[in-house]
Amino acid sequence: MSIVIEINSNEVKEHQPIPNVLITPNISPEFWICRVKLTEKQALVVFPKFGMLAIGFKHEEDWNTNLPLSCDADRIYQHIRHNRGDEGITEAMCIEAIKVLQDFCIKKEAP
Repeated sequence: MSIVIEINSNEVKEHQPIPNVLITPNISPEFWICRVKLTEKQALVVFPKFGMLAIGFKHEEDWNTNLPLSCDADRIYQHIRHNRGDEGITEAMCIEAIKVLQDFCIKKEAP
């Protein structure tokens, strides 16, 4: 699998102060900062969540299954794996993509 990181320029904004009240933003299919496409229909995405960055699948069977970017890649995968949606998406593919996204976000200090 060739890993390509895509950046969503519509969601990349300057750091915002964390408010006293945290409200779930208006979530849409394009609510992600960066992603790695695993298949034509599925990707692992990084998105802002309550003052931090989280990783999960773009399309989920059950909503809101993700963990913070700072968690171990294996732990993230074990938590989100049931949302793969395609048996062709392997554990190895996902863990490699998660690690690439983590490294990218840490080095680039993604918003």
